[in-house]
Amino acid sequence: MIPFRSAMLACLISAAAAAEPADPAATVKGWIASLQGNDLAAAWDKLPEAQRAAWAPSLAAPAPTPGAQPGGGDAGGPPRGQRGGNRMMDGAMRMLSEGDQAGRLLAATLAAIAGTVAVDGKAPASAPLSTDQPFLAFMPRMAAAGSLGGALQSILARGLETQQIAAIDSWAVAYAAWAATAPLADEARATAALPHIQAFAIAIRAASAGADARAVLVAWSAGLPRLKQALAVYGLDADAAFASAKTEAAALAADGTVVVTVRFTAFGAEHALPLKLKQANGGWEITADSPAPRWLRGGGGLGVPAGMGRPGAGRRGGNGGGAGGDPPADVPKQGPVGF
Repeated sequence: MIPFRSAMLACLISAAAAAEPADPAATVKGWIASLQGNDLAAAWDKLPEAQRAAWAPSLAAPAPTPGAQPGGGDAGGPPRGQRGGNRMMDGAMRMLSEGDQAGRLLAATLAAIAGTVAVDGKAPASAPLSTDQPFLAFMPRMAAAGSLGGALQSILARGLETQQIAAIDSWAVAYAAWAATAPLADEARATAALPHIQAFAIAIRAASAGADARAVLVAWSAGLPRLKQALAVYGLDADAAFASAKTEAAALAADGTVVVTVRFTAFGAEHALPLKLKQANGGWEITADSPAPRWLRGGGGLGVPAGMGRPGAGRRGGNGGGAGGDPPADVPKQGPVGF
């Protein structure tokens, strides 16, 4: 009976421990470990149920409407409410998987990120893109602005803005310094990165139409190793940065939030990024409650990527224009700017 009672006691202790909210620092460390281990689905499973429910619609692969035609259009494709980002992503992944510019696009995107974060706003030279497809020149700038702006909007927390922006700026300065001497213009490296980017895109597109968020993340997980291999062609070791990460949680605040600081090494320096977390359904989720993104967009929501504003537009609506949309025709348009 004693062994049985000991086993029962162990089970009860384990159940009680499981009922307590996970340690916030360990939670963040677990997310990072999922990135290092190419298992985004594991990170998804660790999110609170409410967070998964909120993010699921934007991550799920849109299901085609009955009678959908190849290429979408008004006659078919996903419903209007599901068009937009997911559909654009699928088009981009299709181009990467089927075209011969994937390696050059990676180099150009890495250069565009450097131009976006550099103090002088200048991007280093990269492998040239095909001149018979002019739209390709815009894609790296759009990807750079969208990814950096999206990352900032996902973590910027009220009261932590100064520390968080300082941390991101520290990383940005180090990245821009690396990019200034990186072999981004090397054609041989662009060629070497090509099959890895193609395989990455093919893996993502393997998620069938109508797949739920978790299935989409499983597809991304399958492609992540190849993306890391492509980055390694240019000397970027993502897993080394993930492995260097250490997390430390501050004391629980009166409002139930906790600041977790992530320290990691990248580009020869240590960086410290604070994140605000709050309890939700027995777990922890990142709180991005700063009003700054809303102010920067004049109340127009988050539909306009950071750095994509137009001078003279005044208060912008959701489409990036003034109260009626686009600014007057005499206002010059400009690409991403440093932030």
